[in-house]
Amino acid sequence: MMAQWAVIVVVAAAIAARAVADAPPAASQPELTAAECEQLLNTAIGQVEAHHAIAETYIVAAIQSLSANGPGMRKYLISVTQKAGDKPGNVWPKWAVVCGTLGAMGGDDARAALRVLADNPIAPEHARDFAKRTLAGKWPPAAATQPDKPPGTSVRISRQTITVSLAIDGPSRTTGLAGKGRPAEQTGMLFVFPGVQGGLGFWMKGCTADLDVAFIGADRRIVTIHTMKAEPLDRQAGLLAVYRSSGPAQYALELGAGECKRLGIRVGDAVEFSAAVEQAAKRAK
Repeated sequence: MMAQWAVIVVVAAAIAARAVADAPPAASQPELTAAECEQLLNTAIGQVEAHHAIAETYIVAAIQSLSANGPGMRKYLISVTQKAGDKPGNVWPKWAVVCGTLGAMGGDDARAALRVLADNPIAPEHARDFAKRTLAGKWPPAAATQPDKPPGTSVRISRQTITVSLAIDGPSRTTGLAGKGRPAEQTGMLFVFPGVQGGLGFWMKGCTADLDVAFIGADRRIVTIHTMKAEPLDRQAGLLAVYRSSGPAQYALELGAGECKRLGIRVGDAVEFSAAVEQAAKRAK
């Protein structure tokens, strides 16, 4: 979707509820395969490379998300360090994420793998450097290991965690979700503005699917929710419907149409930002 004047930040992610003490034990989550882990890692690296200006924000998000994936991810990342010299290249985002995630996960096997990587003479320079920084306690950033925050680039509303992508400048706010179709369940885009706006207004120029938008005040409580309808792609800007906040707002969250109802999100609900989103929000312009 496009905002007339906006910062976009997208959000979305799923979180499992803890079972009460007297509840029957839940079935354990299946261990991720190497192929699944590779896909998650490549997606995370792609996000970092696509957002140079706020790369560390996305690195923090990647480390938070990947480190929550259990032993399958640990085994896969250790195998990645063991193959560090197999291919040419010195892609720093890859090693920032791999070493940072192993550091966040901890454990003797992870530290052993990092020591081997740090001393591997044919490993890329950035791989050795991030391994050494992780072993010295200088990597990953502290924000990547904060357990009291929602994971990755996400927001939490009504006990639901939503993964978001971030847009914190004019071009990203203008483009929004235009041409990107309907967001997956519990994912979206968070628009972040550098200050409180008297009244935000969004339209659906270039959007191909209906969307929910929740306008959020500076106090991070939802002030207005609309379901916005997709418009013909050739419709002139002056004829597009504009969906406005009912009062001052600083943020807007876009989700697939019907998600607010499905997740129980209502006007007045508090919105909690993950550490990565907090960092990005400070850079809004």
